[in-house]
Order: sequence, then structure tokens, then C-alpha cells
Amino acid sequence: MSKGEKQPREIILTLGDPCGVGPEIVLAALKQREKRPDIRYRLISHPAIKEWFSFFLVREDILWDCVAEDVNFSLSWGKETLEGGKIAYTSLLRARELIHQGVSSLLVTAPLSKRTVHHWDRNFVDHTSFLAQSCGITDYRMAFWGEKFGVILETIHVPLRQVPSLLSVSHLIKTGEMAYTFAQRLFGKHSLLAICGLNPHAGEGGLLGKEEHSLLLPAVKELRQRGIPIDGPLPADTVFYHALHGKYQVVIALYHDQGLAPFKMLFFEEGVNVTLGLPFVRTSPDHGTGFDIAGKGVASSKSLSNAIEVALRLAE
Repeated sequence: MSKGEKQPREIILTLGDPCGVGPEIVLAALKQREKRPDIRYRLISHPAIKEWFSFFLVREDILWDCVAEDVNFSLSWGKETLEGGKIAYTSLLRARELIHQGVSSLLVTAPLSKRTVHHWDRNFVDHTSFLAQSCGITDYRMAFWGEKFGVILETIHVPLRQVPSLLSVSHLIKTGEMAYTFAQRLFGKHSLLAICGLNPHAGEGGLLGKEEHSLLLPAVKELRQRGIPIDGPLPADTVFYHALHGKYQVVIALYHDQGLAPFKMLFFEEGVNVTLGLPFVRTSPDHGTGFDIAGKGVASSKSLSNAIEVALRLAE
């Protein structure tokens, strides 16, 4: 590299569970991406995965960090094993180390099995909370990008019965602020937000619940006073229709399935999971390990490819 030439920006990619679809969708996505002098990719997985991957694709813009070399592992597609969980977990630990060292501020994570990773770390719940806790971050959100609109979750992986007690005006306001920044960066400066009601028909004027009046309306009022355009609370059974047809660019959902059932119906093969609130960019495909289809050549790489693209757009 000549003097004065910029160092290429690195994108760290953890390949997730080595027997799931992670390795093959990363391979397919990188095959489709043209080489750029300003970008290179650092892949993290077991040496056996590197050997398999390198049989199909070797490029100077692809670097490798091999982990869990003490694990006796041979590639066997579709098998959920504790060894695979350890490889996925140590890949994530290595990615965290590289980010803390300042090697990169862009992380794309392929799917892992929460169950097998939990065996190695009893505190592990998901990528999102693990990465936030590793940075000392407590105020973070799970968001999703789709071609037509995005979704941000007010609560994440909690039992449904706990959702009402976890809602607060201050937390909702922060979610709205994060949602607006997310929307402007990915959908444009004229984005409009919507927030779902908690109860059927957004409470039906108090007949079906009081949370809309006591929590959601005060939060919406304050967000508007701060200059953030937002409608709601709106019935969750119709708001996604309007988002799909362009009225709303990001929808705030109050619990996991309220937002992700309609989102995944529309964007399952191409949606992107984004963690908001971290001091670095983290994205991932919006699907799981796909053990049932791993190694069969049918797994779509659209979501992983979009995750790389969204990470670059957020970095800009």
C-alpha cells in the first residue's frame, strides 16, 4: 500500500454454527460481491470451515481468523452439536476482541444455535444482549430492515405476560429517537414512524386496555415535541399494511411477535437484523441456522448479502 493510501475498511463476519447455513450463505454472498479496493472481509470460524470455504473461494480481500482449534470437528451439515456451539461462541468472542482492539467497527454475524451456545455460556441469550453487555451497554434495541420498511422492538426476548410491566414512557421515548435515526439513515430524511398499540384495536378508547392512554400517548406527544414525526398508537392489525404501501418507514412494535410475525412473512429471505445502541455497527441475516437445509444448496444468501450492505450504509 502506497503512502497516503487509505487502509481498506474491514467487515468482520462470524460464520455462526459451522453445521448450519452460515458458511454457505457467507460463501454465496461473497461470491456475488465485486471486489472493492476500500473493503476487505475478515472471516472467523474453525480451521475445517476455512479449508472447506477456501476450496471454493480464495481472494486477497478475504482474511481468516481461525478459532477453537482444540475442538475435534469435522464438517457434517445439519447436525446441531455442542462442538458446533463452541465454535460459534468462540467466533463471537474473537469478533468482540477484534472490535475492542479497533480492528473494525463493522460486524456481520451468521446464525448460531442459542441452545448449544448456552451450554458454553449460561448467561447467553442472543447475539444482541451478548454484544451489548460486552460493551457495558444497557440501553439498546433490536431493529430490522426490509426493502419496504423497518421494525424496531420495544421489548425483545421476554415472556409475553411481562411486556406490560416493562413498558415505560422514558423507554418508549428513547426507542422513538433510535427509530427515527435508524429510519433517516436507511429510508431517508423524510421518514415517518408509527407505533403499535399494546391491546387489540389500540385499546379501543380504553375499553380494551389503558396502556395506550397512560403510556403510549404521552410518549408520542413528547416525541412530536422533539420534532420526530410519529403516528400512534395504532392498531397492530392494520399498521403494517400501511407501512408496506409506503406510509410509514419504521414501525415500533411493543413485543417480539407483534413486530416480527408480519415482518418475517414479508421479508423472511431478505430482511436484516440490526442492533441499535452499540458503539459499532452490527447486522445479521433475519433467519436461523437452517439445520434442515444446510449443505443442500438451497439456502438463500439474500439476507446475509443485505446484512453486509446495510452495515456499510449504516457506517456511512
